[in-house]
Amino acid sequence: DKIIPWIPKDPTNPEKDKPTEGSDNKPIPNNYVTVTFEAEKDAENAAKGNITIGDKTGAKVWAKVAPETLYKDIKAKVTATGTNENEFWKWTPADKITDTYKMVANDAYVAKFIKNGDTVGKDDELPKDWYKVTFEGKEGIASLAGADQATPKVLYKAYKGSVELTKAKDFPKATVADTFKDEVTWKQDKTEVKDKVTVTEATTFTATAEKDTTGDKIIPWIPKDPTNPEKDK
Repeated sequence: DKIIPWIPKDPTNPEKDKPTEGSDNKPIPNNYVTVTFEAEKDAENAAKGNITIGDKTGAKVWAKVAPETLYKDIKAKVTATGTNENEFWKWTPADKITDTYKMVANDAYVAKFIKNGDTVGKDDELPKDWYKVTFEGKEGIASLAGADQATPKVLYKAYKGSVELTKAKDFPKATVADTFKDEVTWKQDKTEVKDKVTVTEATTFTATAEKDTTGDKIIPWIPKDPTNPEKDK
């Protein structure tokens, strides 16, 4: 066997109950190395899916791998399946999933998952049938919540199929620039987005705000006579 999986009773000491035989009932040579395959976790530290190797399935699976094994020779034996609407996206790190990469001890693979509404990068290659929706701040917008600091006015989200977006829930919160009114207008092309809009393919929504020409929004003062403050406003 090139790869022999197990899930230790004590994840902090996985070698304590490591497998001693392969599926052929032959002893595992001492030069086999240990690697791991793990499902990405969400903000609450819960796994987004499960890993399956042979008869072992879990959020994280350990494996003994034969020395000099190329990643391409075992990748078909490792499966990642998403849960809670997550779909498997890709394995990382990228430099260890090439056809020429030889696996070594302590290689740690993480399965990345994706679901509707996830924030993604501009250059990220999405799985088949997925598309990107771009949210972009234009005139009067200082930043969009969740955007990268390098491009604070642009945010990309991934979607699959026909999805109804609610402006209050699914659109990023826009922070207006100084001297602009607080009300933000979102448009798809030239059409203003009301409460909801349905997307089925890559598209762009732009946010703008109007210039505030009323001058200072708040002008403080402390009256000499607090019982009649308007006298010297």
